[in-house]
Amino acid sequence: MKVIKGLLLALLAVVVVVGGYLAFFFDLNSFKGPIADKVKQVTGRDLVIDGDIGWSLYPTLGLDLAKIQLGNLPGENLPPLLSVDQASVGVALLPLLSRELQVEELAVSGVRLELVTLPDGRSSLTGLGGDKPAETQPDEGSKPQTAPSGPKHWVLGHLAVNDLTIHNDNRAAGADQTVAIKQLELARIEPERAAPLRLEIEVGDGDLAVATQAEAMLTVSADFSRFQIDDWRQQLTAQGSAVGKQPLKLGLAWDADLDLARQHFKVANLELKLADFVMTGEAQADLAGVRPSFVLKAKGNHLNLDPWLPPAESADESKPDTAPTPKDGPQEEPDLSAMKLMDLDADLHLGALQARGVLAENLALKVRLKEGVLTLEKASGKAFGGQLTANASLDGTVTPARYRFDNRIEHLAIQPMLQALADVDLLAGTGAFHLKGQGEGLTGKAMNQLTASGGLSLQDGAVYGVNVAQMIREAEAKLKGDLQTQVVEQKTDFSTFSTELKIKDGTLATPNLEIASPLLRISGDGKVAIEPQTLDYALTVSLVGSLEGQGGKGVDELKDIPIPLTVSGPVTDLQFGLDTDALLKGKLDQEKEKLEEKLKDKLMEKLGNF
Repeated sequence: MKVIKGLLLALLAVVVVVGGYLAFFFDLNSFKGPIADKVKQVTGRDLVIDGDIGWSLYPTLGLDLAKIQLGNLPGENLPPLLSVDQASVGVALLPLLSRELQVEELAVSGVRLELVTLPDGRSSLTGLGGDKPAETQPDEGSKPQTAPSGPKHWVLGHLAVNDLTIHNDNRAAGADQTVAIKQLELARIEPERAAPLRLEIEVGDGDLAVATQAEAMLTVSADFSRFQIDDWRQQLTAQGSAVGKQPLKLGLAWDADLDLARQHFKVANLELKLADFVMTGEAQADLAGVRPSFVLKAKGNHLNLDPWLPPAESADESKPDTAPTPKDGPQEEPDLSAMKLMDLDADLHLGALQARGVLAENLALKVRLKEGVLTLEKASGKAFGGQLTANASLDGTVTPARYRFDNRIEHLAIQPMLQALADVDLLAGTGAFHLKGQGEGLTGKAMNQLTASGGLSLQDGAVYGVNVAQMIREAEAKLKGDLQTQVVEQKTDFSTFSTELKIKDGTLATPNLEIASPLLRISGDGKVAIEPQTLDYALTVSLVGSLEGQGGKGVDELKDIPIPLTVSGPVTDLQFGLDTDALLKGKLDQEKEKLEEKLKDKLMEKLGNF
């Protein structure tokens, strides 16, 4: 017993002597030069440690570093790639003897990461790695070395990251973004035991500033292969010109199971809140396949986006002071290669969606992205008084991209749709619209590659901007020498309106246009240039009823005389022209026919007397 006690005292004396020696005579600051040399060899960048290197031995094996800087791209006048104001780590010494790792504290503060991309394409990460030594092959006779076994148990007492800033200065693309992690705190975590997590992040790029705070309970497996996040609660605030005048305040909640070994992630109890809008759902991701695959199912109530949309430009504001000079050469197609990097199945339902005054209700969307092809398998909803159904696809595996679509709206009120989507008050009426087509290319000039066909039929409506009956009345009066005009509402009522729709070579053609009312019949065809939006129509008007009650005196003597009517000009300033020469010729022909009929009747009457 005395022998054992003596050995313990001797061992304690050795520890005290060694500890005293290290404390008084061993200075880690003398290793700054060798450390910087080794970092230079590994990274190719200069390391500067301006602060003192502090350390402790017992009861906690600790290390403190201050004022650390790692150089950026060599030969360029750039801020340091990495700078750290303070970093410290402390590990309990005695548990290491039993292969237990107890990190008492890991704290980092004042960290800034500067990522710069120069106009020539070089970035802060270019050449990061330095001069790597050549790999040596092991001797055939040597025994394979076994990796040292890890700790049987580990504990992280406290993790604190404060004021971590990531600045991305992309001078090649003209983009500048900053992500600031104000606080990341994790209190005492060990395997299979939930620990509280707190996170605070700020993001800004000039047009948009985002601040978010989150809290959750985090559980980690002993081998770090599985993470479980319970009761995640996050608040996000976004403001700036990109979200309009009113700040966007978003609440997010979910639970997650992250299986790193199987590369399978599942999110349950997903809940998103934005003002009065609430969306619930679930999601999962599988990263073990050829491409990552994601599945999302969500359902929400009424979402009104108007408070966070930037104000729409007026017609005057949208016009530039001088016409832009068109650029020579073909326009560049967007890069859709990212569509081939993942698969997606999404099933979304919304009670209502409102944006810029347009209200759509009972929306259902089923979207699928697989092997670079995005397919809208089903879209349905109610809008503008009608029922919308649609399907479409976009093939991003080829350049230019190919697309197809098939849209149909039944019981459509066309006037509010034109006012909301095109700010045009041209047509009124209720009916059906359908359009099916395909094309390739997503640039403005690629509209010439769009081919589509469909139809539009309306009932009990009106064409605004022209009163065809009044035009005929005034034209007939002028032929009689009456130059007086009457002020009447500029619209032409109809009982039915129908036309075919054909899109080709950047032009919308409307063959077999037929407009009918108890008074008029209008037929013909025409074209609408999609860019710029101009019309060119040649129509024929025929009177089939009395014009009494249409704002003036009757001109029934013009019945059944075909009258040419032209419509041309930009959509916002249409010009209507009635061919008075043809009207006069038609009237003369009509009178000539009447006279011939009278002469024929009289001749037959005289011949009958013989």
